[in-house]
Amino acid sequence: MYNGVKVACNKESHGKGILVVLGDRIGSARYMTKTHATTVDTFKALEQGCIGSIVGSDVHFFYKDITYLHTTETIFDITSVQQLPKVSIIYAHQGDESFLYDAVIQSGAKGIVIATTGGYTLSKEAAIGARNALNNDIVVVRSSRLSSGVVSLTHMDTHHGYIVAEALNPQKARMLLMLALTKTNDKEDIQQFFCTY
Repeated sequence: MYNGVKVACNKESHGKGILVVLGDRIGSARYMTKTHATTVDTFKALEQGCIGSIVGSDVHFFYKDITYLHTTETIFDITSVQQLPKVSIIYAHQGDESFLYDAVIQSGAKGIVIATTGGYTLSKEAAIGARNALNNDIVVVRSSRLSSGVVSLTHMDTHHGYIVAEALNPQKARMLLMLALTKTNDKEDIQQFFCTY
């Protein structure tokens, strides 16, 4: 707690967005994720690593700039939003079925984040479900259920009308999609949000 306050008060923290401070390590909330069910040092950025540390009584940052816009630098303002648009996450798995997508469609959701088993593939049934969702004007974002890596835009995404989550895990992609849907349903604009924020 003391180190968290120390980092928050440090002038070099300004402009770096939401930070996570645990175990003398400083991480960017964009990349940090919970990696263990019970340990105290569970929050890690497996691929990107920490952006700084606390050594003795000093705060040290390894990087000066954060690539993505965040917090007050975004266009999102939910002060007058009563409820964020409904977005569901569907975790891909062997033998996944398209009826999961049908249930999300029937629920009135505005978006679906698919947590794929890798970076680039959907099963035949998932592809059918995603197509049904798109035909019902539901925005579909591809993310990955894996703990690291980037889901980048492919010909498949362009062809089918999917949006990719870049380095955001499914939970974070869901939050960004909910915010994006308060602004627009345009897929190109939403994809740009995922590349910017």
